[in-house]
Amino acid sequence: MSMKTKFFLCMTLAALLIGRRNCHAQNYNSDSLIRIIHLAKGDTNNLNAYIILGGKLSRRNPDSALLLLNKALSIAESLPDEIPEEITEDDSVYVLKVPFKTKKLAIINYRLGGVMEGKNDYRAALGYLIKALVLSEKTGNEKLRCGTLGDIGLSYWNLSDYPKALDYEQQAVKLAESIGNKKEISRLAGNLGILYADQGNYNKALDYYNRTMDMFVALKDKAGILRTLNNMGVVFCDKGDYLKALDYDFKAIKLEEELKDQEGLARTQGNISVVYMSQKKYSEGLDFGFKALKLVQALGNKYEIARILGIIGTAYNGLGESMKALNYNLWALHIRKDLRDKKGLATGYAAVGDIYMAQGDSAFAKGSKEYALRVKYPNALTYYEKALKLSKELGYKSDFSSWLGDIAAIQITQGKYEDAEKNLLRALALADSIGALDTQKQHHKLLSELYAKKKMFDKSLVHFQKYSAAKDSVANIDNTLEAGKKAMAFEYEKKAALMKAEQERKDAVIAGSRLRQRIIIYFISSVLLLVLCLGALIYRGSLQKQKANTQLEKKNKIIEHQKELVEEKNRHITDSIQYAKRIQEAILPSRLFEAGEVKDYFIYYAPKDIVSGDFYWRFKDGDDLFFAVVDCTGHGVPGAMMSMLGYDMLEYALKDKGLRQPGLILQTINNEIIAKLAKNSNSGSTDGMDITLCKFNVKASILTYAGARNGICIACAEEVRTFPVDKRSIGDEEGYPFREYTISLLANDTVYLFTDGFADQKGGPQCRKFMLGRFHLLLKEISALPCDEQKKKLNDEFQNWKGKESQRDDVLIVGIKLPSNPRLHGVVENSKRIVAAG
Repeated sequence: MSMKTKFFLCMTLAALLIGRRNCHAQNYNSDSLIRIIHLAKGDTNNLNAYIILGGKLSRRNPDSALLLLNKALSIAESLPDEIPEEITEDDSVYVLKVPFKTKKLAIINYRLGGVMEGKNDYRAALGYLIKALVLSEKTGNEKLRCGTLGDIGLSYWNLSDYPKALDYEQQAVKLAESIGNKKEISRLAGNLGILYADQGNYNKALDYYNRTMDMFVALKDKAGILRTLNNMGVVFCDKGDYLKALDYDFKAIKLEEELKDQEGLARTQGNISVVYMSQKKYSEGLDFGFKALKLVQALGNKYEIARILGIIGTAYNGLGESMKALNYNLWALHIRKDLRDKKGLATGYAAVGDIYMAQGDSAFAKGSKEYALRVKYPNALTYYEKALKLSKELGYKSDFSSWLGDIAAIQITQGKYEDAEKNLLRALALADSIGALDTQKQHHKLLSELYAKKKMFDKSLVHFQKYSAAKDSVANIDNTLEAGKKAMAFEYEKKAALMKAEQERKDAVIAGSRLRQRIIIYFISSVLLLVLCLGALIYRGSLQKQKANTQLEKKNKIIEHQKELVEEKNRHITDSIQYAKRIQEAILPSRLFEAGEVKDYFIYYAPKDIVSGDFYWRFKDGDDLFFAVVDCTGHGVPGAMMSMLGYDMLEYALKDKGLRQPGLILQTINNEIIAKLAKNSNSGSTDGMDITLCKFNVKASILTYAGARNGICIACAEEVRTFPVDKRSIGDEEGYPFREYTISLLANDTVYLFTDGFADQKGGPQCRKFMLGRFHLLLKEISALPCDEQKKKLNDEFQNWKGKESQRDDVLIVGIKLPSNPRLHGVVENSKRIVAAG
């Protein structure tokens, strides 16, 4: 079978498979997928078939899409970096080298990001999408880069990281506007509307939706119009304008019926159910819930089935039929567990918690206080805590804040005021940080009630006022705008009256001074005649000056053009470095330690330039926790490039080679660095890095480390003790055997890892280096403080010492209060620490 025949057959089967989906709206046949993969095996000409089919399947059958796209990834990785391509221009033929591999890898990573979004694994999606963003930047594919920026924004939105979500969506809109992609502009404006709606900024959300609607209407994009109608209906429901919400939802249903969009029809019917339930019309909500359920069951979309079951359960809860409500929500949870849908599980657990809480409130009101406190409220807390755990794992700050408030509400009823206050203040701080207005309102209300019960009436009043302000904020925005319009109208009328009076005065002056005007005109005419005469005398001399000025102007234009070119290059360089910073931040771990791994820690990180040559790293394997502080040669862009290489080498040594001894890991990295840096250099390379690599066994409280020049010390209130490291940098000497040391930690020890930037900084009265000895004394002084205060003290000391001097190097200090071995807690003050060299 020829290559062309195989490619044609592959694409035909793909088309048949996609046609089967459109006709029957059911899951794809796995046997057909396997036949397609078999036909495409080893045939790089079929790469596009895998990418296209994987994209088509990404929402309906993500597992099959993942299979196809990973096959495409495997093929693309084996392709040459560049392939020749003929370009015809003005009857001439040019052969260009096209970055084919990079283009395909960018598209595949973008598709894989979409698949992981469909599976609700947004952190995995971000990993693929950031790779796609970097690759699309390299190939200059602005359309793909624009779509990738938008999808990164949506992933951050799903993780409740609204500042990052807004940043990426606004970047995407700006790029779409620059390339004139109207369809993408409208889609991205809709995303911004969703973001603002989710933060409770409904007016701004509606502004973006109206803008989106106008663009979709102009483009005659019915699918886009339908999506915007649904979004506007949701916003008006959240605002409490239920008539408008239903108006938009029924317009959406009419368009869905026209387009024969059964999935969209089910979604809108579910939204209408929510609108009716928001008005406490639970029976009407239940009717639309069952209509939606019938449609999604016919479609076989399990994610939507679970969502609609949850809506029906909420309606039954509103009707007081708590057992039916519980059954439907547990049914939804069963489906979500099969799908491994963590987001859906979190929502479902919270819904079950709502049911038990409602049962407890009902029992409490009927006088069964003991039963409510002993059975119902504890059941509700169990499910809320499950929801909290998942929302924390997924990074859903809005949900976490809301459900923490629900837990606090139960604790108020239980009389656990201190726990309730602690949880509410934490929930309120989280809601404030993401701008979740509706959640803030509920927390202020609960805090007002809590402080009233504690007879702290001043605090109760403050939070009640904040609750009222949050409740009326949307109306206040409209009132402010209306007041602004009235004020503008009033100012305009005043100015119009003043202008009329001024004009009447001018008319009177003009009527009384016409003779004076004639005299002035005659005088001006005489002066002009004199000026013309003088001008004639000057004209001859000015011709020569004009010629010289013309030549000078040409030179100035050349200089100005060169200046613009230099400024443009500088801007591009700065933009590239800022972009490199974002990539560096994305790769570094957002947290060095997770909750419960250590007692406390801090990271003081002060790069000299936009990007840094210093970095920190972590890896966990069972009870062993690995972490490192690294100082790469140089700073700025060269240092950052070395830091990327160092990060990759650490990942390679532990994850790919499976090494677990710090000394052997440093020896392996040393050899790899020397090999890589000498690859393209006749004289070799002296570049490298200084590093402290630690392995901490959580159960035994034993710290094993190896060091290449970088320092490590342990401090307590009595002393600061430094520990030996090898006087070789990574990259100095091939095959050098790095030693490793073992330390048994004592209670209240603080371990410090640091680079040389702080100690080498010049400053002070005599503009000298800070020096390592003074640095160790500083650590001794601050070691007893909490980690946040230690970090602040370090920053204050560094800034005071530096003064007006420029920063010499990147600065990185990590302080860790590691848990000590319980068997050593009773050791007296003069006991010695166990230190053994490996």
